Amino acid sequence: MKGILPALGGFALLFAAAWTAVTSWFSAIFVLGVGSLLIGIPIYLVPARLMPPFFRGEVLARQLPEPTERIIEADAPEHEAGAATRG
Repeated sequence: MKGILPALGGFALLFAAAWTAVTSWFSAIFVLGVGSLLIGIPIYLVPARLMPPFFRGEVLARQLPEPTERIIEADAPEHEAGAATRG
């Protein structure tokens, strides 16, 4: 499902763009539809070139880190953190 549904959605959008390009040749709708499609391609390619780990899914954490004392103290509210250190 991770590949099939996004691919179907992409093909549906490309079909809609092509249909609009054919039926509305050289009108405002054509310019907006095809123009935004053409502008979107470099908007995708530039970040894909600059941040390849994100597009490969490497930067997304698969699970939460184990809690440590440092994390627990850093997340504690100010008044609780002071009380815990004083004793």
